[in-house]
Amino acid sequence: MASTKRYLALAAAAGATSAALLAPAAPAAAAPSCFSYYELTSSTEAVDAEGWAVCYDGTEKPITVNLFRRSPSGVWQQIATGYGYARHACEGTALTSYRVGLKTIQANCG
Repeated sequence: MASTKRYLALAAAAGATSAALLAPAAPAAAAPSCFSYYELTSSTEAVDAEGWAVCYDGTEKPITVNLFRRSPSGVWQQIATGYGYARHACEGTALTSYRVGLKTIQANCG
């Protein structure tokens, strides 16, 4: 009799496990429809940063751009901001690091 109860308990557990495996999963989170894209360039006059949201449907729209310069002590300082575009006029010719988003360049502009 004890073996029959054990068998029924195991069968019930197996059935519950099978039902859980066959149950539909919750819908996955939707993939983002756009991603941020930044461009960073320099000239003898300025460092220019641009930013867009590039969407999978083929559209693009400007986004907030925050341009940073690395200080001699290694701290990133925000030096310009804009919507779609930001510019920092050169203040010298020292080689200096600049960053927007995940892009970094070195320019003789600091």
